[in-house]
Amino acid sequence: MFRIISKELLEALVSYRLAAAVVLCLLMIPLSLYIHAQDYRQRWSFYEASRANYQERARGHVGPELQAEGYRPPSPWLWVASGLEPVLPTKVVVSREGGVQVRHEGEVSNPLALVFGPADLAFIVGAVLSLLAMVFTFDSIAGEKERGTLGLLMAQPVARWQVLLGKVLGAYVLLLVPTVLGGIVGLIALILTGSAAVLQGPYGAAALGLVFGMTLLFLLAMVALGVFVSARTVRSTTALVTLLLLWTLMVLVVPKVSPMVAAVVYPVESPQVHDLRKQLVRQNITQEWERARRELFDRTLLGFGLDPKERGWDVMYAKEGGLLQVRQAYEDARQNLDRVFEGRLQAELDRLEQDYVNRRNVQVRIARRLARLSPVSCYALVLTEVAGTGVTAVDTLRANARRFLTEVWDQVYSKWILHWYGSAAGGYMSIRTEIVKGFDPKQAPVPHLRYQWAAWPEVWQAIWVDVLLLGFYAVAFLAGAYVSFLRYDVR
Repeated sequence: MFRIISKELLEALVSYRLAAAVVLCLLMIPLSLYIHAQDYRQRWSFYEASRANYQERARGHVGPELQAEGYRPPSPWLWVASGLEPVLPTKVVVSREGGVQVRHEGEVSNPLALVFGPADLAFIVGAVLSLLAMVFTFDSIAGEKERGTLGLLMAQPVARWQVLLGKVLGAYVLLLVPTVLGGIVGLIALILTGSAAVLQGPYGAAALGLVFGMTLLFLLAMVALGVFVSARTVRSTTALVTLLLLWTLMVLVVPKVSPMVAAVVYPVESPQVHDLRKQLVRQNITQEWERARRELFDRTLLGFGLDPKERGWDVMYAKEGGLLQVRQAYEDARQNLDRVFEGRLQAELDRLEQDYVNRRNVQVRIARRLARLSPVSCYALVLTEVAGTGVTAVDTLRANARRFLTEVWDQVYSKWILHWYGSAAGGYMSIRTEIVKGFDPKQAPVPHLRYQWAAWPEVWQAIWVDVLLLGFYAVAFLAGAYVSFLRYDVR
């Protein structure tokens, strides 16, 4: 078997396939690592500058009208898989009236990078190295038969499974050599340029080991697929055409078409339409809320025998006597009214949000299941989730935004008591603010978002099926190659 592996390596050297693969990997892998490291530096600098600018603007102005800003840090593992990073919102804005808004700030330095897509590890392995695996294996069985060497090989005292295993391992080693060389040169480049920090992802060394393990498993599956197809054909040209067709389906068709099919099967409105719907609900309830406050103010004054048109302002600014009792009665009733409308508004917004998230998740599940027909999609799904740039990142951002809103309410908005007065009959409105005792808005710290990445169990829940499917594809292709070669006519 080791002689067969040596034979495969020598044939690759003679045909210049190994040399071409080494040159390609030495160019792409180090360049990709370096470019993504520089991209991460720029994104991190923008993140820190944005936070510092917000802190400077908000310092000493921590009042009820504060629009608190939180910023999402970039993922250091852009070199693994850029995923949704270019389109994910970078900023969370929290206000007392408007709730939570997510925005994207910053411009793309090179628009063509988005037009053609990033050359990250997911692309290099999923597209380039998978194609190299097929180039190394398309003639592993059929080509030997065409040259007449397969019959001579099988005439030797060697079992068929040993021949098959030798060819698989030989092609696998051929594929790993340029990959490892490119990785080593890339690591050296990162160390020399002081960019080794990008290797420290959100989930530590274990996640890095998972990335490398999935890469090895995926490449093994691609090699096994190439040998399998070669063992099912009698001509190497037929095997090459078949493999190119399969590569096109796995890399270009299935991953691109699956989201479109899911959108047709289960359509969901865009996030912009969803946000507009929430704004309309908030606007309608807020208007109804204001009318209810005005009517309550008028009813309270009339209950005490006062004309809202003439005595409203007196009640607002009363400091003692009967008018103060009138104002206190209104304040007590208004607080009860506010609790009712606050609960109603929050319940309605939560219902809309949960309904949208549920429907979006159904569409995502449909697209994910269709995409899993391709091992390339399984590999990309694993890498994007581990890099913090996958579908889970959207839910993680929303969870951080909700937590930030709660923190800002506790730290700032709850320290300011708003006294709302208005009359439907008099047509006037006034808001007085009162600071909670012990709170100094000029000395209060500016709230900032402490971004928390998705917990590892949540990430594993999203990828474990893809990990198992990659293993299944590798075993299935190896089994198919073994069964096909057992029945193969070597003459």
